[in-house]
Amino acid sequence: MKKSTIIAAAILSLIVASVSAYAMTKGEARQLMYGAGRGNGANLAQLQSSAKSGDPLAQTYFGVYFFFFKKDYTKAMYWYQKAADQGNALGEMSLGMSYEQGKGVPQDYTKAMDWYQKSADQGNAGAQESLGEMYENGRGILTNVVVAYALYNLSATIDPSSNNSATDRRDNLVKGMTVSQTEKAQALTQRMMNKQIGVIKALKQYYSFFGWFLY
Repeated sequence: MKKSTIIAAAILSLIVASVSAYAMTKGEARQLMYGAGRGNGANLAQLQSSAKSGDPLAQTYFGVYFFFFKKDYTKAMYWYQKAADQGNALGEMSLGMSYEQGKGVPQDYTKAMDWYQKSADQGNAGAQESLGEMYENGRGILTNVVVAYALYNLSATIDPSSNNSATDRRDNLVKGMTVSQTEKAQALTQRMMNKQIGVIKALKQYYSFFGWFLY
C-alpha cells in the first residue's frame, strides 16, 4: 500500500474518532439522519459512528433512520433503547411511540405510557402530547379528559410553535369539558410545571388524593 494512502487512512480514522467523541446537538444529529436517508454515505457513517460511540442523540436519530427510511423497526427499537437507557428524553419518547404502535415490539400501552411519562417529565413536549392522547382516548388507562387537557396544555406552553398540534387538541377537548374540569386541568398543569413536582409526581398525586383532583 502506498505511503500516501496509509497516511490518508490514518487521518480519516482520526477525524472519525474525533467526531465520535463529540456530543452532537439535536440539529446536527437530525441533519445527519436526513442526509443518510437521502443516500449520503458520509452522513450515515458519521451518524453510525457517533451512535456506536454512545452519543444518545446520535443513537436516537440512528433509530429514526431505521424506523422511517429502512422500515426496520427492530433495529430502530435497539437504538431507541440505547438512548433511553441513558435518560435521553427523545429516545424515551421514541421508545414509547414504538410500544404504542407495536412496531419492533409487541404493542404494550403500559410500557408506552411509562416511557412517555419519563420523557414528559424531562420537558419533552412531544411526549407530553402523546401521553395526553393516551389519556384522552383511554389507551392503557381509563379515559380522563382532565389529565389529557393538562398534558396538552403543558405541551402547548413548553412549545407554543405552530408545529405543535397539542394546542389544537387542547382547544378541541375543552369544548366538551365543564368549567370545573377545566379549572382542575389548568391547576394540574401548574403542578406539572413546578420543578419540585414534575409530570410523574403530579400524576401520582392526582390519582392518590382521589378527592382533591377528580375527573
